[in-house]
Amino acid sequence: MIAFLSMAMAVALSDPPVVDVATIDHGKHHGVLERLDAASLSLRTADGATKLPLAQVAQITLKGKSPSESQPTSWIECIDGTRMPAASFQLREGKAHWELLDGSSITTSARAVRAVRFYRPAAATDRAWRDYVSQRRPTDLIVIRKTSESLDMLEGVVRAVTDESVEFEFDGQKIPVKRTKLEGIVLSAARAAERPLKCMATDQHGGEWHVAELTIENGRVVLTTQSGVKWRGDPSFFSRFDFSSLGTVSLADLAPLQEDWHYIFPLPTDREDLIGLLKQRYAPRKGTCPATNGHSSGTGGPSLVLTSGTEVTYRLPEPFESLRAQAVIAPSAGRSGHVRLVISSDGKPLFSEAITAGDPPTAVEVPLQGVRRLTIRVEFGRNLHLGDELHLCHAVLVKPSSKGNRTDRNKPASTGEKP
Repeated sequence: MIAFLSMAMAVALSDPPVVDVATIDHGKHHGVLERLDAASLSLRTADGATKLPLAQVAQITLKGKSPSESQPTSWIECIDGTRMPAASFQLREGKAHWELLDGSSITTSARAVRAVRFYRPAAATDRAWRDYVSQRRPTDLIVIRKTSESLDMLEGVVRAVTDESVEFEFDGQKIPVKRTKLEGIVLSAARAAERPLKCMATDQHGGEWHVAELTIENGRVVLTTQSGVKWRGDPSFFSRFDFSSLGTVSLADLAPLQEDWHYIFPLPTDREDLIGLLKQRYAPRKGTCPATNGHSSGTGGPSLVLTSGTEVTYRLPEPFESLRAQAVIAPSAGRSGHVRLVISSDGKPLFSEAITAGDPPTAVEVPLQGVRRLTIRVEFGRNLHLGDELHLCHAVLVKPSSKGNRTDRNKPASTGEKP
């Protein structure tokens, strides 16, 4: 019993991974990855502790273990485009279960799975297979392997999958079909992957994961894909986390549609010269991320500087998935600096949070699906200070991923779940 518990603890408390980190401003860092969360990444380097805002990270490369020698029997594709080789795959009563090549396992809703291939991808059949997977049907398919170079398909309902066979319902009859006779199965279009894409992860066996949520701490990875697949395990299973594949646009480089500044109290209407000077003095501008009270917000990186009383509106030139930034008040405001950051779209609030001088940087991540007009307002804080400067550090608009499949949520699904 003691030996078992010791082994379990050793598995649960793996050593933190050694990584190389590339940033969007072409910086490079090497060290031990102690923590990664939604806002930042913490490294232990030869020069000491380093903390980077996640919005600044382009790619993380891990010094992982050699890939397992286990051979896959299934190649799984999820509705978000995530693809992974697996040692086994089963499906029953609306639940899909598979074991990965490192020995870890996944159990999730069958609705998260788009297709499963039972033979290693080959050039002779790849085109036909991709055609079957890309077509949207209200029914499931079994893809029949006529020869090593020829495929055919049959429409119906996949009721279950075991290691040996697929239970397929055709014209009201349930037929067991040996897996060796099938190239694979394609499940009907289920629901769209609605979670915003955070990064692309590549595992040691060539799998590509569309990651929506990611944390790394105490030598453990915990992630959720866009399709809702959850996994936790040793970071050495992965070789790379790529944040740059999304594509970003710097907010500071985007021309505002409209910008304005006002004081908390009405200014004299007969002093247009004074009002003009104040608006010019407090207009939004590009700046440099400050360090405040020992907290780093990516010191030296680009920022958008907005003073209290400022409102700026952008017309987004294309669809974006999210806005990411780190919000911090400049040291010039002293300890009493205080503002409220409000982000909205056509009057609909998207984000609102008080920012206090001296506090650690505040992570800003705002979903932008369907947003074409974006307004950022810095309201006066509790002290009504004129000119408290808020830096939106590494503020980027994240483009939607061009990878993966977008399924039709209006079409019915029959992915092994009983009606």
